[in-house]
Amino acid sequence: MEQLKDISSLAGFPLAVNLIDGMLLLSNDVTSDPPGLRTFEEMRPLFADVATNGPSVLYHLYRSVRRDRDTQALERAGLRYDITVTMPGTVNGEYIKTAGHYHSRGPAGITYPEVYEVLHGQAAFLLQKADNPELLSPQIEEVWLVVCKAGEKIVIPPDCGHVTINIGTEPLVVSDLITLNSRNVYISFQELRGAAYYLLQDQSKPEDFRLIKNPNYTNALPTPRLLSSSRWHPFLPERQPLYTLFLTSPNIFDFLDTPA
Repeated sequence: MEQLKDISSLAGFPLAVNLIDGMLLLSNDVTSDPPGLRTFEEMRPLFADVATNGPSVLYHLYRSVRRDRDTQALERAGLRYDITVTMPGTVNGEYIKTAGHYHSRGPAGITYPEVYEVLHGQAAFLLQKADNPELLSPQIEEVWLVVCKAGEKIVIPPDCGHVTINIGTEPLVVSDLITLNSRNVYISFQELRGAAYYLLQDQSKPEDFRLIKNPNYTNALPTPRLLSSSRWHPFLPERQPLYTLFLTSPNIFDFLDTPA
């Protein structure tokens, strides 16, 4: 298997991912904040089976990724472009995932939205709309599982918690665009040991998956809706990278900082 995968055409700038360890290779004119990572021990309480061991590193975090010449454009818009690389595999049948979070509230009283784009691999985004994301145990009003492949985008609506899940066999590379005013709210995900549902591989059909309820959510849970290739906004063309779309039409992303 090749070790480096060039994903520049989907990213909109020179970028490659190491298919073995999930690390990104940035060109000399592309910078980011110091990379971070999440270990299995940090994430253990968020899996359905806390007694099972998993791989040491679950995902890598690259914040404020940008070409040097684009720094001012992002700053003027008050936005940040991030990349997360989630490793493949399962923990006792449950797909490797990110911790999950909500966003903080904006001036309009609702939480900030976000745009995601898959740059490599196969993703499932678990979204759950809550009545009050700041509660320890919010009422979950709707749940969606959105399956996306490389090149597809999705908007995370206000008041929606979300988890990124790698359902493929290679590292999942996902970029996102979000306002600098937003902060991540983890409180209920930590209190309730993850999202409202866990996504597991179907043992009878390894290419398929199944959802099981998180028993720590004591309120009634809605039945998840399964969606695919959902862009949610008509101005998010599949063939134009999110990064390039921002540079050519920054104003269409004003809603990220002023949700209504």
